[in-house]
Amino acid sequence: MLTVLIALVMVALEPSVAAEEGDSLGRPDFVECRDFSWKSLSEPENLFWPAYFWYWNGPPTPDVLRQQLADMAGHEARSVCVVPMPHEFRPVTMNTSMDVDYLSPEFFQRVKVAVDEAARRGMNYWIYDEGGWPSGLAAGRVVQTRPDVAVRVLRCNADGTWTPDIVAKWAPGEIGVADLLNPESTQTFISLTHERYAAAVGSHFGKAIKFTFTDEPKYEAAVPGSVVPWPLGAEDVFRRWFGYDAIETLDAFRVTKMQDLTTAQKKARVDLFDFWSRQFRDAYFLQLRDWARQHGLASGGHLDNEDDTFASVSRGFGSVMRPLRAMDVPGVDVIWRQIWPGQENHHFPKFASSAAHQNGTALALTESFGVYGNGLTPAQMKWLVDYQYVRGLTLLVCGVYPLSTRDHLMLGERPHFGPVNPLWDFLPDFHRYVARLGYLLSCGRPAIDIGLYYPVRDLWVSATPADAALHDALAQALLRRQCDFDIVDDDVLSAPPARLEDGALLLGAMGYRTIVVGPANWMTQAAQDRLKALEAAGGQVIRVDDLGQIDAALAKIAPTIECDPPSPDLR
Repeated sequence: MLTVLIALVMVALEPSVAAEEGDSLGRPDFVECRDFSWKSLSEPENLFWPAYFWYWNGPPTPDVLRQQLADMAGHEARSVCVVPMPHEFRPVTMNTSMDVDYLSPEFFQRVKVAVDEAARRGMNYWIYDEGGWPSGLAAGRVVQTRPDVAVRVLRCNADGTWTPDIVAKWAPGEIGVADLLNPESTQTFISLTHERYAAAVGSHFGKAIKFTFTDEPKYEAAVPGSVVPWPLGAEDVFRRWFGYDAIETLDAFRVTKMQDLTTAQKKARVDLFDFWSRQFRDAYFLQLRDWARQHGLASGGHLDNEDDTFASVSRGFGSVMRPLRAMDVPGVDVIWRQIWPGQENHHFPKFASSAAHQNGTALALTESFGVYGNGLTPAQMKWLVDYQYVRGLTLLVCGVYPLSTRDHLMLGERPHFGPVNPLWDFLPDFHRYVARLGYLLSCGRPAIDIGLYYPVRDLWVSATPADAALHDALAQALLRRQCDFDIVDDDVLSAPPARLEDGALLLGAMGYRTIVVGPANWMTQAAQDRLKALEAAGGQVIRVDDLGQIDAALAKIAPTIECDPPSPDLR
């Protein structure tokens, strides 16, 4: 059977509205929605052209840097994002031959060569903020500089007590890890990395350099019966936010069988996850965003494993929407074949695009292709881009263009792009297609008036991946009915600027007339009140309690595009 994917772009060609006055202050103009022009569609600005992760896994000599940038530009790859690969990053499993010390004066001399050459060629240069990944560590230099900002946790003892501990490394052989719940850790990280980039190539900020990229930052995830993250000063901050002593409620994380939790313990779990994820947003992402804006840049990046709805609980970020809305260019990661033709694919690009829509901005990114393998074809690459862009993304960062493929480096993260790829000469048309599609989707405002509630507070209570199934099923059912939607959560529903206007609930820059809600036993009272107000004003709140109710419930929603006969594969 031949399946045809048609991308229908629904936009209203009018300027967007900033999410809220305080958030838009200092935001660079280039992240805003654009007014459409045929000239710009024919030749989009350089930021829309795919960026390649340029792995500095070999000696970054000036001649090689200039030669490879010339090759990229000659193949219409008009953006680049350097990923430094120092020896200390995974020395056993990903050892490289980069021969300048990361963050040394010699390193920044090579950075300046690359940025100057990229600027001369009219290219867009992303600043990647780490040596390897995850971000926030400066390849171990944060904790080397400030041992007091290493990850702090409480470990559960057999007698029910908790013992403070410091996590020096997540795994043997890895570099030291910094506590991204501690704002002083982020300040140290910025001073070691961002500030040095500003000193070396700050003259290009806002011109050839427009974006920073933070990659998979995380904090120590809570594991019931084992460990909980506990940053310095946690007791005082928690008490100030929630009005009681967190230590007294930690028994909620001694229980490993969720059915054994009492109501009070469930509330404690919600409050503690709420605390960690808010602290993560404030201590890390907002500091990076504020620094970027102060320097005429936009902060961008993505989390780890956001392709799994339950990852907010199992991974170290707590809530996918909070950090994404705290970035000027929120993103997702598509590197392990999480999306593939012919399989049931997750809706997770919607997380990043929803954050951008509610922020009132036009740009949301995907890091794609890395680890898909050297067999990846241009047709498959286009399919992967279409799948994500029709769900609201507008920028592509590809993996990878390696500085070197000598010796064991030929076995590095693949696919490899550049002269080592026999399809490289056929990709300029793909690059142009992606640039034009991203530009087109950045114009006007999304014609979306449906919100799908993200039940993260209930997931914090249950700690059961199966409880994400109904949310995921609702997302797929809406898309198969051509009902385009944004993800909404308690944060955006409860935010003070939200108001009702002409039968729609205005949340940030978006207005929703319909909100679809699955089981939500732990929704905040403020969010519940907003939904009641929406109903009273003539809007719809569609409540679905189990999988068997989906078809009947969603039949009440007018689709974005009416298809006759029904065409569930149309997007």
